[in-house]
Amino acid sequence: MVFLIWATEYYERKVLVRDVLFKVKNPYIQAAKKKSKTFFINFTKDSLCLYNKYFYNSYHLNGTGASIFSSKVADSINKYYFN
Repeated sequence: MVFLIWATEYYERKVLVRDVLFKVKNPYIQAAKKKSKTFFINFTKDSLCLYNKYFYNSYHLNGTGASIFSSKVADSINKYYFN
């Protein structure tokens, strides 16, 4: 299994780069659809994105945010792996 993970981003940043974000992200989405046992997990709409207290800057998580995000990634992978 291969997991392509798109990390959280602070929601205000996503609004500014929406068009660019789609162009960059789309090839990974398409690759995951074409390859067996390859999954694209997108965290850009996760609730973590709404709270600046979890971010060092608009794209990088701080220690607390990284810890929460790591748990969410692990949970997501477990769901794919055990289903």
